[in-house]
Amino acid sequence: MIWQICFALSIIALVLTAVAAVLLRRNGPEQKITSIIVFGIAVSAVIIVFPANFAQINDSYLRTLLLSLLNAFRMFVLDDDFSLMLEQTAAIEGAFRTCYNWLAALIYIAAPVTTFGVVLSIFRKYAVYRTYLFHFFSPVYIFSELNSKSIALASDLKKHEPRALIVFTNVDDDEKESEKVKAKAKEIKGLLFKDSITKIKFSRHYSKSPITFFVMSEIEDDRNISDTSKLIERYRKRENTRLYFFDDTVNGKLLTENADCGKMIIQRVNEPQRVVSSLLYDRGTEIFDSAVEITDTGEKKITAVIVGTDKTAEEMFRALPWMCQMTGYRLEIHVFSSDERADEHLTALCPELLDETHNGYFADDDEANYKIEIHPYVMPEYAGFEKTFSAIGGVSFVFVSRGSDEENVSDAVTVRMLSERYGYHPRIWVVTGEKVAAEKVAKGMLCNHRKQGYDISFVGDIESAYSRDAVLFSELEKVALARHMKWGAEEEFWRIEYCYRSSIASAIHKKYKLYCGVPGAEKEPCDRNEKERQLLRRLEHKRWNAYMRSEGYVYNETRNDLAKAHNCLKPFSELPEKEQMKDDD
Repeated sequence: MIWQICFALSIIALVLTAVAAVLLRRNGPEQKITSIIVFGIAVSAVIIVFPANFAQINDSYLRTLLLSLLNAFRMFVLDDDFSLMLEQTAAIEGAFRTCYNWLAALIYIAAPVTTFGVVLSIFRKYAVYRTYLFHFFSPVYIFSELNSKSIALASDLKKHEPRALIVFTNVDDDEKESEKVKAKAKEIKGLLFKDSITKIKFSRHYSKSPITFFVMSEIEDDRNISDTSKLIERYRKRENTRLYFFDDTVNGKLLTENADCGKMIIQRVNEPQRVVSSLLYDRGTEIFDSAVEITDTGEKKITAVIVGTDKTAEEMFRALPWMCQMTGYRLEIHVFSSDERADEHLTALCPELLDETHNGYFADDDEANYKIEIHPYVMPEYAGFEKTFSAIGGVSFVFVSRGSDEENVSDAVTVRMLSERYGYHPRIWVVTGEKVAAEKVAKGMLCNHRKQGYDISFVGDIESAYSRDAVLFSELEKVALARHMKWGAEEEFWRIEYCYRSSIASAIHKKYKLYCGVPGAEKEPCDRNEKERQLLRRLEHKRWNAYMRSEGYVYNETRNDLAKAHNCLKPFSELPEKEQMKDDD
């Protein structure tokens, strides 16, 4: 009977081990999985040899257990004799003996194989540490995860800085779908650590060599926040340390604005906002160039269509009202969304931007001028889209961002078809993660069967958005920081979202005042004549009003930033002269 009981218990132990390993495999650390497997095999080994040892001793369960533990240990170091087990199982009759021997053989093989795997893992781990220590004086770039975005940025960093050491953490050897990015990581001689970014002690690096962390998990926002918090706590006293925290959540904003970073420089990278601001700074001329002239006034009209309300589309919706406040231009925006409550969502986000007092206001130059219409549950794949789109008339610019590359391209093709049908030829920007499509556009290859080009610009691809110049050495950030430094400290620019976003917006608008030839924009405020000074002050206040409303601010007699209320959110002519002078740009 003892043989049957131990056989059953050994199988149960192995099954429970397998189940535990599979469950931990989804979200548990590798070390814990390995420990579970070793423990499970050890328990099975003790149980499987227990009846054989008991048959030999036959006087004490305790002595039998201790001897079985010794046998299990010897199995793991390939020092146990399986023939002794076969001798003891000879007393078992029938097919059960064969089953018992097969199970025992399986455990006798599994134990040393597990030992070999653990030892090999340890050697590989310390080989990676050894390589890291040999780069004691090199600049180091450390990524919290190996994914398509981190490998794109790392590859560009290595191209510009061949001496730099690239480190990827939290890399799982068993992830088959990431073999492509692993191969790229090896091409740039990147070190692959299995441990998470917070468990490795990078502080042992030479203190005068820079360490740059990139916390950029594609899956878990909470893990990004947790890793960032732990890294700040560990490295806040180290100089030459910078941390880029990729996050677009409120929790992430609160962390970067309130954490005690010490000597570290921390920058939160809001990816949707960065994509849109970089696009507008680099290619915003296309929006003004495509504007349609209004014959009776001589002004030009920008009629913009935004398809989608993902976070990137939302950022574009918030940016266009302030960017397009320009002398000689009018702005109309139409937002198409699959969300049937999109109008409620956007109104809650920017209440005063969309209220009846300001939306559709073109009375004079004292206030921001724009018209915005939201079209909930109207998308290119729906029947009502064509009717609504054709009624807009003179569409000059289209931005498509729904989150999926397939949907984005499909919608862009539909918009181009309808534009041709109704006689418009707008600039169309489509957000895509793949660079292949962008390269085809550059070569003039994106066309229909009649070789008619779709004239679609693919923007925001991973290689462009996650490059060294885009993330670490952005020309826009350089210009915006210089503007911020006129009234604030550098640390505030990087850490405080209000400072960063307002300076970015100001830098973009300044560029297009120069591009559009606004009189006096090329001069310093002290060199302008009175007419130029008043024109630019009025224009800057219009832009500022539109910007603040796009950020969710509303008018109140007293300023309260916690309530997003500001006393200067009113027409330029109603401002005291002291406040009007602050609009010198």
